[in-house]
Amino acid sequence: MRRPGVFRDLELEWQGVVYSIPANRIMGAISRIEEVVTLPELQAYAQRGTAPVAKLSMAFGSVLRYAGADISDDEVYAAALAENAEESGGVLTAVMNVMQIMIPPDALKNQSATAVRETTETSAEGSLKSRSKRRSRAENG
Repeated sequence: MRRPGVFRDLELEWQGVVYSIPANRIMGAISRIEEVVTLPELQAYAQRGTAPVAKLSMAFGSVLRYAGADISDDEVYAAALAENAEESGGVLTAVMNVMQIMIPPDALKNQSATAVRETTETSAEGSLKSRSKRRSRAENG
């Protein structure tokens, strides 16, 4: 019998199109992110409330391409800058969205990861027009 995986299916929305990454491919997505920025760096950005927008754009762009989007990093960057002009929490939201992809759902049970999740959920309402949602196969029907 096959053991359940650590991750759940992931859906990313970009410019009205939903892209899916199955649970068994999430590690590949995390690897793409880590080629640009590590989880400890993201946590430091979140604590400071500031982050390099170009680096986050590259990380998020790499995940979107991994999921099948035909998008360039500069398009993600332009969207991030437009979002930041409209709302003050845009960069923090982007950091939290990328972190949420990288942390297994069960790891969110420990105290520090729970704080990250709560911050993510609070700030995700106004994200980069690229909200990421974790959905289990049961939720997707």
